[in-house]
Amino acid sequence: MTLNPHLAKLEQHLRDQALALMAETRILADGMDHRESGRTDMAQLDGEPHCWLFHDLYDHSYGFSKPCVPLRDCLRIGKVWVDVVIRQQYCLDIATGEWVSTPDGGERGKEGVKARPRIQRELLRWLSENRQRFVVPARITRRTDRWIEMAFFGANPILSVTLTRWEINIAVEWQGQCWDLVVSHEAGAVASASGYFCTLCVPEARVLYPSREALWRDHLFETFFEWVNDKLLKARWIGI
Repeated sequence: MTLNPHLAKLEQHLRDQALALMAETRILADGMDHRESGRTDMAQLDGEPHCWLFHDLYDHSYGFSKPCVPLRDCLRIGKVWVDVVIRQQYCLDIATGEWVSTPDGGERGKEGVKARPRIQRELLRWLSENRQRFVVPARITRRTDRWIEMAFFGANPILSVTLTRWEINIAVEWQGQCWDLVVSHEAGAVASASGYFCTLCVPEARVLYPSREALWRDHLFETFFEWVNDKLLKARWIGI
């Protein structure tokens, strides 16, 4: 059967685009680097990007019958069989009657990969809603299940931002090492009968919030925004 010339051209174009992306990023699929640099046994492999398949192989355990594979055993693997299953998901907005492709409106990060931790989903939603407020824009450079890393457009590249499960840190990184934390905002969300409060605040200054997301927005995201527009915008030097 002869393939339609227009489809053949489109297929070749998509193939060229995929190869170009792989050549540019040296990683596969979602275009993201899934290294977990917090591990102490990854020093020799930390200089190369990790695709999700490799990360899932050595870092994730799925019970007794499917444990994670030690790094020494990864070298014994000769072939990998991968099933690629395409699944299209849509969400019906009851209020408007419209079908939308992202059910949460802004909880997807780079390359459309959905964030899993709640705090990451809330950050992505908050960034989508407040991006225009930033005088110095921030962009996501790397994301794993443990943290999100960001950088600033037009600012000194040695500044980096990291969101963990409970804090936002702005650090100075030089030649692969963290030299100092410029600022760190933390939030310890704890549920009570009346709402959520931060355990890091002194008791007389604690504020109740209706949800963890509301607390994160106030304690982490808004304080981060204020630092960017107030401190970073006016700064001409970085002292460490």
